[in-house]
Amino acid sequence: MIRKLSILALVSGFVSIVIGEIFIGQGVVKNNYLTTALRQEEITLGIPSDKIAEGEVIDNAKEAQVAADTVREHRHTIAPTYGDLLGGKQFDPTNPEQLEYAQA
Repeated sequence: MIRKLSILALVSGFVSIVIGEIFIGQGVVKNNYLTTALRQEEITLGIPSDKIAEGEVIDNAKEAQVAADTVREHRHTIAPTYGDLLGGKQFDPTNPEQLEYAQA
């Protein structure tokens, strides 16, 4: 009985290590994808102009979150929600305020 439990514990430990390695691999792949996608977009929101001149762009999740929060803050100065902006009506692409909000 003790032998079976020890084998079960070893197998469970091995499976846990393999699953952990899979999760780490997925995290690395996701980070590489995010970094590549952000560099392709060349987003510079919130970066000082001297750094932009050096070619600095937003290229990691932390910087992207700061930029997204800035966009959200600016968008909410127009209207707190999209529904409030529309006032119960449908989207009007000729209305510059609605268009600006949608583009944000």
